[in-house]
Amino acid sequence: MGQEDSQCQSQKVNREKSCVYNVNINMLPKQKHHVDKLKVFNCLYTNADSLPNKLDELKARIQYCEGSMDIIGITEINPKNCRYYPGKAELQIDGYDLFMDENNEVKKRGVGLYIRRELKAEEVKINTKFQESVWVTVKLNNKDKIIIGCIYKSPNSSQENLDALKDLIRNIAQPNKEHSHVLIMGDFNYNKIDWNQWTCGNDREGEAFLECIRDSYLIQHVNTITRSRENSEPSMLDLILTNEEEMIDNLHVKDPLGHSDHCVMEFQFKCYFEQCNISEDRWNYFKGNYEQMKKKLDLDWDKILTDSNPNKLFNIFVEKFNKAKSECIPKIISKIYNKAKMHNYVPLDEKTITKIKKKHRAWQRYMESREGGKYRKYVKLRNQVKNMIRKAKAVMEKDIAKDVKKIQNGSGNMLTQKGKQNPGYQS
Repeated sequence: MGQEDSQCQSQKVNREKSCVYNVNINMLPKQKHHVDKLKVFNCLYTNADSLPNKLDELKARIQYCEGSMDIIGITEINPKNCRYYPGKAELQIDGYDLFMDENNEVKKRGVGLYIRRELKAEEVKINTKFQESVWVTVKLNNKDKIIIGCIYKSPNSSQENLDALKDLIRNIAQPNKEHSHVLIMGDFNYNKIDWNQWTCGNDREGEAFLECIRDSYLIQHVNTITRSRENSEPSMLDLILTNEEEMIDNLHVKDPLGHSDHCVMEFQFKCYFEQCNISEDRWNYFKGNYEQMKKKLDLDWDKILTDSNPNKLFNIFVEKFNKAKSECIPKIISKIYNKAKMHNYVPLDEKTITKIKKKHRAWQRYMESREGGKYRKYVKLRNQVKNMIRKAKAVMEKDIAKDVKKIQNGSGNMLTQKGKQNPGYQS
């Protein structure tokens, strides 16, 4: 029975390989793990139009979405006409590696990729004259890789930058040994292209871009409006490109982040990959027998540390210390799974979550009708959600400050008591 089951499973995997691919996550040493075989990367893309003041709302979306987000692409990270560019430290999200184009020689709106840490993405530096893009790779089976890119093309781009964009896309899309699969998302600002018909009227630059996509054998998956604002012409500016026709599934265009007029796109990138539920051994310092450890380290160090080489002396000490540590401090098995989903970035109550859902439904109704009244209703809910998230964050920060104060007061009392018991002690 066991052999028959294994044969059936292998046949099932072989059938699925026609449309999905295996991704291996390299395991850290000295870690135990078992593998969950998943079939998709959950992805999110949007033009944030200044991310720093919308970061908390982005975290709330990640926190309360169905499943965990594996890949997040953001364009227009920087505020318009900003005096300084926000750095990585200001934009970090726990559980993710952030990759950004940090070359500030030219004023840029900024692009970035958040990749879930377990995927172990590696940044790729591409020799290109195009101004705003960031690229990473994730390893696949059989030494293949998927390359993931996030692009922003300014509507005021020079002809040199437009030509560089087309050269960049052709370079990424051509078959080579470095990567076999391609996922590109971004704001391309070609508002005259009809992607349902693949036509662009008399727009020469749009026609040149369409020809570039055809020559590169790339597939464009977005077929609905991605940017809309009251009293303005809706348009499809944000695109998702791949080199496989059926690699994108469950593409949903949702309400924007904050005051941005670009929709959030959530989708699944099909790929058969292995996510590992890592269990690692950690020292349980709370249950350590430090009196016994102190006795074990009560050695004649003058006789032991006689070598003149400081590196050898250090290694001898570390060896003795680690031996005593392993004998006196127990270990505990700690499971590490889906850290990005486990983080409680901004604790929201049920009322706030309900309001977020109402905001999304209001946006959908506006997109269906384009009525000014429904847009104003959406704006009202949008502002309410923004304020509720800010208040929730303020309460969280206030609670943290209270806890820190309690710890400080407790430490002060403890030191005072020790000082009374030991007259020679000075705090």
